Amino acid sequence: AWLASVASVERTMAIAEALQQVGLAVFRVHAQARCGRLRIAYPEPSRLGVDRFLAMLAACERNDGPWLIVSAGSALTVDLLGADGVHVGGLISPMPSDMRAALAQRVAQLDLPEGHARDFADDSADAIASGAQAANMMFCLCRTDPDASKHKGISYVLTPMYRDDGSSNGFELRPIK
Repeated sequence: AWLASVASVERTMAIAEALQQVGLAVFRVHAQARCGRLRIAYPEPSRLGVDRFLAMLAACERNDGPWLIVSAGSALTVDLLGADGVHVGGLISPMPSDMRAALAQRVAQLDLPEGHARDFADDSADAIASGAQAANMMFCLCRTDPDASKHKGISYVLTPMYRDDGSSNGFELRPIK
């Protein structure tokens, strides 16, 4: 069995042991500095999550980049991968619910019931929800006029990557062909 995990060491070991107990050989997958055409930007590839590594490897092997790879799961991750397979870098942002929890833990007065995101909130609970959602906005430049010249006919789209309840918006991002 091939095991790619970003879970804690303890949980990953428990999964590996369970697989071994049913007679399976377990092979761990780890991020590498180079794999096929893929070249990771991180000086320490072990610090790159294997989930992001595998997504970039799959995109790179399609040979039709460049790619902006976005994952909205337990965190929002974004990685930029050049057409030549070189990873430019990435970013990770916590889920809005995690941002609210961290703020409540550090500032007792802000340990409030969950608010609702608004453009400009009129109470602290809603203001916290609004700020957390704003921190997880994704912008995309999209060619909306295929007949326009190279630098024209492009629209700027800004959208939240998570719903108020913390779930993903279910986007499927694909390259423009």
